[in-house]
Amino acid sequence: MAYKTVATRWLLSKKDLLAASFVEHKDNLNILSNMTDIEVKITASDVVFSGRGTDSIGDITLEKASSDAIERWCCHLLGISTVGCAIHSVREQAATNARNEFLERHFFDQYVSQSASPHILKSEQLEADAVVNYYEIAKCDVGLVVLAMIFDFSEPICLGLSLESDIDLGYKKAAVEALRNYSVYKTDKDYFHKKVATDRNLWCCDPELLRKIANTSSPPIGPGKLIEFPKISSHTQSVSDIVNIQDCPLYFSRTVTVGTL
Repeated sequence: MAYKTVATRWLLSKKDLLAASFVEHKDNLNILSNMTDIEVKITASDVVFSGRGTDSIGDITLEKASSDAIERWCCHLLGISTVGCAIHSVREQAATNARNEFLERHFFDQYVSQSASPHILKSEQLEADAVVNYYEIAKCDVGLVVLAMIFDFSEPICLGLSLESDIDLGYKKAAVEALRNYSVYKTDKDYFHKKVATDRNLWCCDPELLRKIANTSSPPIGPGKLIEFPKISSHTQSVSDIVNIQDCPLYFSRTVTVGTL
């Protein structure tokens, strides 16, 4: 099956203009088994924007990383965070992805603020002293919000989130998000901790947040309980309108709570 690499092909066509670079991060410890991890960097107005993609299929990895870099560029130009934002070559899919990303973080933030223990779904052994636990933190009409948290010697290291209707796909997506950072941690712990301390995009590795989640003593959230949707609004536009390059075949979508767009 062929996969469209619209974002990647566009960046390649603008490689000189945007100083686009593509680097594969080698997983020497084989933590991301059978997966490719690629970082894409672009430079615009002397600012570097980095995107990361991880998947078992190379073209999908490239497209995820390219889209992520372009999304961060757009958010910078708009002066907004990346929460609830998405890039895609299909307008409707960009809107769907933005909505799901917003809901994923919305329900996670709600859960953290309530200091409630999540319902554990399953646990997997990574190494002799490392495990990944999967928790249900919310269930809505779109699907299940899964939190994957990796522990090393019982110390929480990083987390990943997903919102999917297919639970197995949800496990995979959340795990990949966490494992990518865990691989960096296992390769060079000093570098990992310094990076977490200075890069706000690595909030998912913030030790204070992780310990708060891991050490909560409140009653667990009941599994399977449907949570009401927040009132949301979305706006989708051409990436060309944002970056002022007229031939970009991508769409940027943002979802927020009603009244804040």
